[in-house]
Amino acid sequence: MILGLVCFDWTILFWQSFLISKVTLDNCVDIGHVANAYNLTYVDHHVNVYMLRNFNLVNDFNKVPFERLAFLLSSNTLKVRVAVFAFPHCVAATT
Repeated sequence: MILGLVCFDWTILFWQSFLISKVTLDNCVDIGHVANAYNLTYVDHHVNVYMLRNFNLVNDFNKVPFERLAFLLSSNTLKVRVAVFAFPHCVAATT
């Protein structure tokens, strides 16, 4: 039984590392959905950090869940050149 748990943990770590290595501007929202659906907190955290650093370059804000968008906009580490830039994304994502 213990061997099974060790293999399972190793498999989860492998797939988390794999997903993190594949995060790009084109798929960060989708990988965030996968991380949230399967409770992959390490991947979810990485996606949040990635989106905070590249906020003004992410294209799919209409697919970002409200909870993630609220987290991103309330973060003090949000990287946006002009604060007003974030407003149209918020409006589009909430309507």
